[in-house]
Amino acid sequence: MRVGAAVVLTVVVVLVAEVAAVLAVRASGMVNVSAIGRPGSLERFLLGGVADRSVARHATPVQIDASDPALLATGLRAYNAQCVVCHGAPGLADGPIGRGLNPPAPHLWSRGTQHMTDGEIRWVVQNGIRMTGMPAFGPTQSEEQIRALVAFVRQMPSLGNAGYLARAQESGLTVPLSSAAPTGTGGAGQHPDGAGTTPAPGQERR
Repeated sequence: MRVGAAVVLTVVVVLVAEVAAVLAVRASGMVNVSAIGRPGSLERFLLGGVADRSVARHATPVQIDASDPALLATGLRAYNAQCVVCHGAPGLADGPIGRGLNPPAPHLWSRGTQHMTDGEIRWVVQNGIRMTGMPAFGPTQSEEQIRALVAFVRQMPSLGNAGYLARAQESGLTVPLSSAAPTGTGGAGQHPDGAGTTPAPGQERR
């Protein structure tokens, strides 16, 4: 009985000490929350993959027709108005907003994002990812608009370096980026800190 009580007391003491340590770090201000600079190894270990696994668990399976011209046209308009400033597009250099995000906004035509299911991409668009800069569009966009965005994201790898700009111009859209320098088609966003930052959804997948 005494042994059991000692074990319980030890567990309680350890838990209290851990909570106290967390509160002390929180109150100290020693954690640098600046978006400039790489996260430490502990932060990358704790957060890397968390978003991927959370999205995979909560997303509902759906199949979206990425060949529907009307859906793609709607998706292009929505992407150009709401997404390109952070995620960029094939053939366009990342703008200042996308380059300043930490974790970086992934290039949605990259392998990591394209390995996500339609349901997972839809869930991210609808619900956002807290503390990453990815907003939730569910409260402001209809289900049809969200599905259209997913359809357009699926088409992005086939656009090539000139395809996005050409398609936007054909649709009478103004691309809100100042440069059209080629960026390639792989990897995450061209964040000034490079690929060592905490992965955004889809970036961990290969």
